[in-house]
Amino acid sequence: MPNTMTLNEAVEYLTPIKESASLENYHDALELAIACMKEHKGAADRLYEKAIYVFGEDPQIDMMIEEMSELTKALLKYRRWKRFGGNSRTSGEYVEAIAEEIADVDIVLTQMMKLFRCSGSVSKYKAAKLDRLANRIDAEIVRKTAKQGASDSHEH
Repeated sequence: MPNTMTLNEAVEYLTPIKESASLENYHDALELAIACMKEHKGAADRLYEKAIYVFGEDPQIDMMIEEMSELTKALLKYRRWKRFGGNSRTSGEYVEAIAEEIADVDIVLTQMMKLFRCSGSVSKYKAAKLDRLANRIDAEIVRKTAKQGASDSHEH
């Protein structure tokens, strides 16, 4: 049976799940949402590949370096503002500038994964590095807890 539900209807059914929604409508909404996400991902993938084709490999690598530099600059400006203040910009303005630069880096980073055909390797390394980060966090919590316990016992 073809899905006649609109995307807005699908969103309405899925957020939050309504008690009145039938299982069939919920299923249709999920299928539509998945189809829309796949269509969006396919369009984005084509756009990333088109950018590499149109602008070329070296210019896109240069763009990656430039965008990372701009993110670095935005982060440094935020840290300087946080430490010293001295201007009329608000924290929100700095956060927006950082968000914009993160978006730029993310776009070009995805292009780099396509250019170097390394998405699988990136996923593998990312999973390993997240595991390592989790272990480091756990070890730091243990260290801080032990340190706090030691300083509490010296105070009494």
